[in-house]
Amino acid sequence: MKELVSFFQLFVDPDAAIGQDFGVVMLILYAGAALYMVDFYQLVKQKSKAETLAILGIPCVVTMMGSALAALMVQVPRPGTEQILSFSLALGSEKLQAKLVLAAFVWMFLWAVCYLLQRKRGKKEVIRWVLSCIPDVICAAVVIFSFLYYPISGRSLFFVTSEWVLWVYLYAVYFLCCKIVLLAVSLFVRLYSARITCFRWREGKHPAVFLHRYFYIYQSAILRNVLFFELGLLMFITIAFVIYPPLPDERGDVVMMLAFLYLCAAVVITIATAPIRKGLRRFKEWGDAGQLKELFCREYFTQDPVSANESYVVTRHFLVDVQQPAAVYYWRDLQNVGGWYLDGKGKSRCLYFYKAGMVKFSEAEGAASEAAFQYAKQWMSPFWRDNPQ
Repeated sequence: MKELVSFFQLFVDPDAAIGQDFGVVMLILYAGAALYMVDFYQLVKQKSKAETLAILGIPCVVTMMGSALAALMVQVPRPGTEQILSFSLALGSEKLQAKLVLAAFVWMFLWAVCYLLQRKRGKKEVIRWVLSCIPDVICAAVVIFSFLYYPISGRSLFFVTSEWVLWVYLYAVYFLCCKIVLLAVSLFVRLYSARITCFRWREGKHPAVFLHRYFYIYQSAILRNVLFFELGLLMFITIAFVIYPPLPDERGDVVMMLAFLYLCAAVVITIATAPIRKGLRRFKEWGDAGQLKELFCREYFTQDPVSANESYVVTRHFLVDVQQPAAVYYWRDLQNVGGWYLDGKGKSRCLYFYKAGMVKFSEAEGAASEAAFQYAKQWMSPFWRDNPQ
């Protein structure tokens, strides 16, 4: 491990990193970051735009800032310099090259996991995903080939070739490690942003308390993202401020900065959780909130639904859009069933509710929403409203 750490320390040179290759490296890193963010968006995209932005926001900012810092602080020396000789001597060790080739396999593993965990993709999305990974495949191939050359020929590739070959190899290792970090971040974000389904309501639990916990934490990535990133970082800064207080003349500025960041966190949480608060208020608008929440919990968590799929759950008295935060609709509030119409994004149709407003279904959700529309048409019958089956 020490050998590996020492090798990567050769890349770090904050004082000399801004050289002839700085602009090219910055361009390549930002191009890679842009491709990554396009793929990341497809991986974490939610039906709720607010939830998607909450998942994307901080990782994308960190990616762009990290790309800038990497370009500024990480240097691959050009051939003919004294620094590249240090790399050449270090890579004379077959053990070190064996450790570096593991980076290629780590990238393959993370790529495969991210690919398997993604939602069903269209042909164009699959093609774009594969094309965006071609540079990474080339980098992995360079690293693997350089390692295999040693046992085949009995000596290091970099002792028998031009220093330009070593220069290419070092960039391959550099860019491959950058992509490994990005894939690891995306995988981590997807895991902690996933909806938690293992916690269910049971008879005897307080329905109002459980629903607040269920919609705010278990089913919404928004609050978890803010708490994990922003508040986690702020707590760390605050503790550091207490342990290592700044100079008296700087203390006021630090306090103002922390107050501003905490205010930003409060504003983000307030705005991001607005749809959940709105959804929970509907129970009060429909009637006795306590009884309706208990009815919802009983039908949604303990009884078999009328129909259910990955997008919508239909119970005897409620329609739930599981892809939106706290998107619950009461069938007794149903006003009208709309037909198909054209809008800017294609064909859509709607269910209209008196107090909850309009629920829009796209053509892509046609099969998933069919059961909801069939049940809605039954609810339009006065007899059915009084005697739901």
